[in-house]
Amino acid sequence: MELHGFTRPVCGSGLIIALLLSAGCGPSAKPKPMTPAEQNLSKFFRLYTAYRSSLKGRPNADVEELKKWAQQQPKEKLAEMGIEDLDKVFISPRDNEPYVLVNLPMGMGPMAAHEKTGSGGSRLVANTSGEVFEANAKRFKELEDTISKMPSGPMKKGK
Repeated sequence: MELHGFTRPVCGSGLIIALLLSAGCGPSAKPKPMTPAEQNLSKFFRLYTAYRSSLKGRPNADVEELKKWAQQQPKEKLAEMGIEDLDKVFISPRDNEPYVLVNLPMGMGPMAAHEKTGSGGSRLVANTSGEVFEANAKRFKELEDTISKMPSGPMKKGK
């Protein structure tokens, strides 16, 4: 009988713990869906990272070398990256200009690729983690300044 009196508080505690665990830490913020322009830059960046991994230690290349490499890839490999039209991946739909690759020391830095001109005073930027974000003129200048202070010297842009 004593056991029965002991289980009641334990069961009640278990219910409280279950309720607390199911509540979590509050509502989780859902990521904002990417615009078609952001998706395009993201695909370009994925293509670039696949290319970089194929370089096996050779220095970074420019956009034209990336394009030549990409044209030699099987359609299946491009499809795995979400790329259906290879030519469209190299051009920003916002400014209709080719994306710019940033030469970074050891491939790390705050900006790996970006729109050449952008739209409405801002440019889409892909960082080395693959995150795509919009940078206004001030933020873009800060990114350029950060890169220019890195050990490799001034920012070298791809063609």
